[in-house]
Amino acid sequence: MKHAQASRVVVELAEHLSLYQLTVSDDGRGFAQDVGANGDTYGLKAMRERAAYLGGRLEILHRDKGMTVQVIIPKTSAPVGEE
Repeated sequence: MKHAQASRVVVELAEHLSLYQLTVSDDGRGFAQDVGANGDTYGLKAMRERAAYLGGRLEILHRDKGMTVQVIIPKTSAPVGEE
């Protein structure tokens, strides 16, 4: 909330048939459109690496006001190198 200057943050964790989905959305100021695609910050890069380690992915979704960060991890995943 502090960095995004958000007044509202929603955190949702959902379990689907074959995956887990963590979604964090806020109504803050967001950041540059290229961040999250090819210009990851240190924090986003670390989150992306952790998701990949579990066989998943991290997605950055820009909205008109605020943004959403989504992490999707398959249920059958094992940490990379530990299959």
